[in-house]
Amino acid sequence: MKLKIFQAGPMANLSYLVENEKTKQCFLVDPAWDLKAVLKFCKEAGLEICAAVLTHGHFDHSQGIEALPENVPLYLEAGDKEMLPDLAARLKTFRGDTKLKLAGFEVSVLHTPGHSEGSVCLLLEKNLFTGDTLFVGGCGRVDLKEGDPAKMRESLLLLSKLPPEIKIFPGHGQDEESTIGQERETNHYMRLAVKSRADFLKEML
Repeated sequence: MKLKIFQAGPMANLSYLVENEKTKQCFLVDPAWDLKAVLKFCKEAGLEICAAVLTHGHFDHSQGIEALPENVPLYLEAGDKEMLPDLAARLKTFRGDTKLKLAGFEVSVLHTPGHSEGSVCLLLEKNLFTGDTLFVGGCGRVDLKEGDPAKMRESLLLLSKLPPEIKIFPGHGQDEESTIGQERETNHYMRLAVKSRADFLKEML
């Protein structure tokens, strides 16, 4: 597996291009904003985009996705389908935890609602693409219409139980390196989620 990270947009969105070095196929995680740069990179590197996956349906993670070729399937958890009516014809939806075959990889999808009902994290080998569920030192906001503090707590608790060496790749930030183990020790919100449901909800409400 080879990873290329793109940062774009006014909210420092991070998009990820995951390459299968044997086949030169790849898939995109949260393709948004500067899709022309992604497509240019793929063309120059001789890569074929086989699929794209959205960690959730908010506009900043899908803005500009129309630039992707129409034959590229676009995966989204069904809970967020209503957020993207203009892309309804292209979406391949699924519900809850599942596995996806993407560019020759088997990707485990963990349903992690809280930031939105359809939020997911994607686990490939020892790499976890966390979208807006888990950030380096933080977690996604829960005060939007689709947010749910109690579900966010359960999702962070779920992630905290993953092997500590798993690297995290969030949907926003400055390409900082972190792991589940590091977040379990230093992330205030994950620590609260593990410690007490009542304390977490008090903090978030």
